[in-house]
Amino acid sequence: MDQPDITPAGRLTVFELFAAQAARSPNALALTQGDASWSYGELEDRVRRVAAVLSSRGLAAGDRIALLSENRHEYVEIELAAALLGAIVACQNWRLAPDELRHCIDLVEPKLVIASPRHVSLLENLGRTTDLVIGPDLESALTEAAPLTQAPAVDPESGLVIL
Repeated sequence: MDQPDITPAGRLTVFELFAAQAARSPNALALTQGDASWSYGELEDRVRRVAAVLSSRGLAAGDRIALLSENRHEYVEIELAAALLGAIVACQNWRLAPDELRHCIDLVEPKLVIASPRHVSLLENLGRTTDLVIGPDLESALTEAAPLTQAPAVDPESGLVIL
């Protein structure tokens, strides 16, 4: 049986697709949150800095991040940074009962745990340490991080998200 034609986009990773859009339209609007907005160029810079921060904390291809946060721009940045590194984001549901959340986090064996400020105490109550807090902790790390330019080769079929 013949294989279906694979388009060039079918051979690109999620990050490569995003980076191609950023190269085509660096000044186009990519994200908004409240009164703030980011162009594709600004977002790519932030994503590469987030990837550098995650990499400096030992995250590598195939490793998992447990992410506990409400919807916010940093969530997108972390997802795209994971795509750049070949890591997998295990999206945690803060609406779960504590025992259910503990089970979900333990199940994915995360290398890093990232949370928004409103969920740090929930993790602490589960006996979990938050490796990176979205907000001032992340922003401080980003100011010192150079954008990641060298990234590992990532298979476009590699996992990216665990729900």
